Amino acid sequence: MVWFAPVTFLANDVLDADDLNSMLRDNMLEMAPAKARRRGGYFVSTGANAIAERVAAQDIKNKEIEITGTNYTSLSSAGPEVTVTQGGMLLVIFSARIYKMTNISATSPGYVSVRVVGQQEASDEWAIQHPGDKDDIVRNSSYKLFTGLTPGSARVQMMYRSAGGTVNIHQRILTVYPF
Repeated sequence: MVWFAPVTFLANDVLDADDLNSMLRDNMLEMAPAKARRRGGYFVSTGANAIAERVAAQDIKNKEIEITGTNYTSLSSAGPEVTVTQGGMLLVIFSARIYKMTNISATSPGYVSVRVVGQQEASDEWAIQHPGDKDDIVRNSSYKLFTGLTPGSARVQMMYRSAGGTVNIHQRILTVYPF
């Protein structure tokens, strides 16, 4: 449905059922309380006088993984990964513990980033990274606001890479807020 702009009534105007239904009933059905379907949902504008319900998604993986490759890889079996419905924008928040790095220098850290599959690749620009000291255990978090995406279903994956040597990553959390 679509929101109808109510008319300004004048004295002695006659209202019929169609007028009342479109300006009262139909407009009320376009409001957030009438559209709310899921607990924890929130509403975003999808255009002029139009809203849609969105729901955040989260995936947590505690299994330790080892990364040795210098190019970003998704490790689909390892995750985390979520799929959401979005209207062209996503706020992605992610964190991980990075530790037990071997054969790695202070200038060659490990990286954890995120991508929107088929639309935006992972990048060091918004990645979290281990500082490079192989004896440190570090929990880092970051966020990225993706804009200009094709509206519809979007799959978001956590991505990993090493700048050299072995990087161990644990307690990975991916949270996505679609807009």
